[in-house]
Amino acid sequence: MIAAVLALAASAASPQEPALAERPAILDRTPDSLPRCERDRWAELATPDGRERVLGSLAPEVIERMNRAENSYRAAEYVTALEDLYAALDAEPDMPPALLLLGTTYFRLRRYGDCRLSLERFLGVSSGELWRTQALGHSYYSLGEYERARDHYEAVLAAIPEGLSESAEAVRGLALAHMRMGDNARALELLARVLELRPDHAEARTWRARILYDEDELEEALAEARRARELDPFEPQPWYLVMRILYDLDREEEAREAEAQWKVLDRVAQEVRSLEMRLRFQPRQYGLCVRLSELYASIGDVHATREALAKVVLARPAEVSEFEARAYVLDTLVRLEDEEGARVAALALEETCANVADAWRKLELFYATRLDRVNQVRCGEMYRRLGGGDG
Repeated sequence: MIAAVLALAASAASPQEPALAERPAILDRTPDSLPRCERDRWAELATPDGRERVLGSLAPEVIERMNRAENSYRAAEYVTALEDLYAALDAEPDMPPALLLLGTTYFRLRRYGDCRLSLERFLGVSSGELWRTQALGHSYYSLGEYERARDHYEAVLAAIPEGLSESAEAVRGLALAHMRMGDNARALELLARVLELRPDHAEARTWRARILYDEDELEEALAEARRARELDPFEPQPWYLVMRILYDLDREEEAREAEAQWKVLDRVAQEVRSLEMRLRFQPRQYGLCVRLSELYASIGDVHATREALAKVVLARPAEVSEFEARAYVLDTLVRLEDEEGARVAALALEETCANVADAWRKLELFYATRLDRVNQVRCGEMYRRLGGGDG
């Protein structure tokens, strides 16, 4: 079954698939093409009563566009979200909720310049919500504007309303801006604060390890890199740092072991990044989703494999049956020895393919390997009732 689906996936990922060059026209639009609103059009949004009144005055089609855009964003359908957001902003120029979502959508697409334009316009009409714009700081940072990033992160953190917790991601961004500007001591302090807010923040541990390594604090750097590796064993950077530090400490056998694992993870990570970027623009490419699930399964990343398999099901084209896609999911999770995920997949196969004899045969064999006699017999009876076997 896996071989058959992979063959179909290879076909789906062939040059016949829509190329990025054939992208939707909406990707050619930029925020500076949007119309401007009348002066003080959205001023009443700053008050609870005014907000309800202003949003209640919007045309139903604008509200529908916003609802669809939010749903598309949550489903990682970013191009579809852009289409609805531009339609909403053409109808209601500079509408703050639309500009905010437009900026974060562009950030997800890594179009940092367009994210910057969107969120700067958002602040022009909704300055009281500066605390919502940490993605603008991320964009400044990604564009190499480290001083602007630092200043914006500080402003975001200062503007967080009373009762809301400090943003670990804004603190992390502020730390990295300081690091890029040469202030490693302040960066380490801020990364320590990130870990107070989020003890499981593997990236903060990795950056602390990198800074400590640059400062020649090898033992402390090694300890941080190992903690990062424990928190995220499938991320190549902690393995790379462990390798480099161990070589510097003349612990060559351990270093070579770390290097071997780093090379495996780095090779997978590079292909994953390429696939995920393509899927940001064209999320329903079945072949790419299958390949993504295979990559994650190859390194044993259960959580990421489950997420990729969910994309496989959503991206299933007409030429791939529901049974084939669901059976592939089950086979992959069994191969990964993800017992919990496999049982969930088995239930999904049963619910979605109740009239497919082959589905019940696969379930019968699945439960047999788990010594689950009750379900094995039940599924076998359904298989024969649907005409499978000898009747």
